[in-house]
Amino acid sequence: MEIHMHRAHAIRRHLKEDGFSDFVYLSTRNVLEWISLYLEHRYDRIHNIQTTGSINIDSLHDIDSENRDFGRDYVPTPVSILKNSITAIDESIEDFVFVDVGSGKGRMLFAASNYPFKKIIGIEFSSRLCHICQTNINSFINKRIKCRDIEVIKDDIVNYSFPNENLFIFMFNPFSEYPMKKLISNLRNHILRTRKILYIAYYNPKHGDILQNSDFLASKNFRRPLIYCSLRPVWPLAVFRSRLLRGTSPPSRSGEQLPASSQVESHNSPAD
Repeated sequence: MEIHMHRAHAIRRHLKEDGFSDFVYLSTRNVLEWISLYLEHRYDRIHNIQTTGSINIDSLHDIDSENRDFGRDYVPTPVSILKNSITAIDESIEDFVFVDVGSGKGRMLFAASNYPFKKIIGIEFSSRLCHICQTNINSFINKRIKCRDIEVIKDDIVNYSFPNENLFIFMFNPFSEYPMKKLISNLRNHILRTRKILYIAYYNPKHGDILQNSDFLASKNFRRPLIYCSLRPVWPLAVFRSRLLRGTSPPSRSGEQLPASSQVESHNSPAD
């Protein structure tokens, strides 16, 4: 009874201070937030994992990387974002390795298991988050699983050596400008060396201009982040695909180097 009286007083106070329209607006936002949290907890219950809840990076005292100060807080990504990004792939998913940069507790790794990737890899520089993720991998249940090869690797992404495979990289604003520049430089060298195909799905692309201005990536739907009027913002999703540089040649079906006469500057449209 006392709780209900407290809520009634709070409602009257908000109506008096904010007005009816603002009260309805704030109430709607809170209802949407509760629904979102319910769906996230339901996803975890169904799959026997624990990926909900944000973690402030300052509370992760186990990070020994020199790039710690460039990192961001752990915030779980909405599962629907991955589905939206995968629709951008023009080739067969079976030919790609999925890599989540800053994988945290592993939610995107588990979402990716619904698709027939060749392998699923999470890169995380926090030992604590890696431990949580590995615990989730061990207990994960998915009746619709299509890729069972899931691995989390403790490493700083600026030092990580990507596998010699076609890559689909997912990022949710994992770090600031310096590591992003280093990552894109490493990926450029990787593509030049392996001549594999690369996709990058970048949710909340705070440093999307670094990818947009690179000479080996073509934008498919890049938009700069906006501030949305919601309690839990839904940021833009930018998707990029690798393109050939002058002096390189595309991989043949057999994986062998094509003759020099077939060299082209690009097999994709220029970046927007």
